[in-house]
Parts: sequence; structure tokens; C-alpha cells
Amino acid sequence: MIRVRQSEMRTNRSRRLCATMVMLAALAFPTLLATGCDTEESLQAFRDNAATSVEDGVKSILDGLVDGFFAAVIPADSGLTADDTTTSGE
Repeated sequence: MIRVRQSEMRTNRSRRLCATMVMLAALAFPTLLATGCDTEESLQAFRDNAATSVEDGVKSILDGLVDGFFAAVIPADSGLTADDTTTSGE
């Protein structure tokens, strides 16, 4: 019986500790969010970095779509290469 009580005490103590940590985290979370990008300089830096990443992503997707389109249109056994399909200024 003594062992059961000791394990119950450990369980209750760990539960209290866990609940306390969760409450502290819940109280700290809004404070951390409030200190985010609140100045104009921070917002501008964020926009500049995000715009570059979005632009690169869109270019990547469009390049893939164009490559996929030409791969579907030009059969692999046609003997044409990518160099043959481009027009030159000659």
C-alpha cells in the first residue's frame, strides 16, 4: 500500500508540474506574438524577403509546367531535341 501511495504522489506531482508549465506557456504565447513585426522596418523587410521567395516559387512552377507541356507535345522518339525546337536569328 505504501508503494501505491508513493506512485500516486509522483503522478500527482508530475501532473501539477505539467499543468503549471502549460499555463505558463499559454500566458507567454500572446506576449511573444505581440513582439513580432510591429515596426514599419520589420514589416518592409518581411515583405521584401517573402516577395523574393514567392517570385522564385512561381517561376519554378511555371518552368515546370512549360517543360511538362513540351515533353507531352514532342514525343521522345521524334528525334527532336530542345535545341531543334528553338528558333535562331539566322
